[in-house]
Amino acid sequence: MPNLFKSYNTPFLAFENRTVYMELRTKPQPPPAVTSVKEMCQRLLPEKNTAYIQEAQRYMALHPRTVILPESYKEYTSNCSRFVSDRGYIVDKITDEEMDFPIAFTLMVYKHVGQVERLLRAIYRPQNVYCIHMDKKSSSVIYNALKSIVSCLPNVFMASRRVDVIWGQFSVLEPEIICLRDLYEHKVKWRYVINLTGQEYPLKTNYQLVKILQAYKGANDIEGAAKILNRDRTAGRPRPPGGISPCKGSLHFTASRQFIDYVLHNKTAQDFLEWCKLIGTPDETYFTSLNNNKHLKIPGSYIGDREKRDRDFFSRYKIWYSKTVCGSGYFRHSVCIMGVADLPDLTKAPHLFVNKLLYEFEPLTFDCLEQWYMDQVTSEMGGNLNFSTTLYEQSTIVKYRYIPPS
Repeated sequence: MPNLFKSYNTPFLAFENRTVYMELRTKPQPPPAVTSVKEMCQRLLPEKNTAYIQEAQRYMALHPRTVILPESYKEYTSNCSRFVSDRGYIVDKITDEEMDFPIAFTLMVYKHVGQVERLLRAIYRPQNVYCIHMDKKSSSVIYNALKSIVSCLPNVFMASRRVDVIWGQFSVLEPEIICLRDLYEHKVKWRYVINLTGQEYPLKTNYQLVKILQAYKGANDIEGAAKILNRDRTAGRPRPPGGISPCKGSLHFTASRQFIDYVLHNKTAQDFLEWCKLIGTPDETYFTSLNNNKHLKIPGSYIGDREKRDRDFFSRYKIWYSKTVCGSGYFRHSVCIMGVADLPDLTKAPHLFVNKLLYEFEPLTFDCLEQWYMDQVTSEMGGNLNFSTTLYEQSTIVKYRYIPPS
């Protein structure tokens, strides 16, 4: 097989701490005390330790990441059974409980097909279904690479239509709607849907996700409040339909099939979608408003006090602004970019997925998180299925969900 890989050191020159890494390259450094990623991760995962973090930084400077060239995926996937086996996709040893509770995923992608493939490998199970949308402006090389990967996974497909995504515009929300329609029409009758981007990673195994979603009892995990809405986004616009009070929240959602049925087929939801085309940053308004306007009586929606700041939200582990919590100290668009110092918090978090991971920033972060995740899966396959759902069962998400009359 020809060389499909390349190494690159670019990560360490691309960010705020670039001076540190440049010095590490130009001055003699002692060899790291460990010789493998596995050993390094075993030190980084349990707790924050300044010495281990510094050692990890030296290790990353001396050991550039090796990635598969995007143009090589066509050949790499020419033998699908070999690709699935070589890459370690999970296709068997799945519990009956998981098989009986299929999950749907939307996956919004722009770049770094290698990172996307590793995310897909982690969340892939043959009973689930996955819709991937790649930004229309992404290069044809990356798009074709992803298509090659998808061609080997029968329950994964590309979105029926591509959109040129522009931040702050309806084009951010539109691909989600496209994928949700595609997923709803799929033969797999999934129970819940989780939306993802290519810069995220699971903090819970598929088995744990199933247990959590069962504990939700039809509730939707979608944050949002009306008071925090940026009024300039709706200024001068007509009143929203259906008596909806616009809310603001993240685009991240974990939603029941019944909620998505309402989103796609209810006239009020469709009218509200059209209204959202008139406002700024509609992706932060559409789903959260539907879930947090209790008079709409949407299955699983939130009927408690939406303005309370202690509401539970487990869909995503995401740090805004706070440098005291962000271990890496690096932010992009006010969101913490997870680094090796954040690993102990990630492994202990009750959330389903983490946002955000940049492939070119502190590569050991992704590598160690992946190792930790796969260790959990291996343990489950060995029969260790102990997982408590008490936290989720007692959450405000479940306590204040709307239950339609039977």
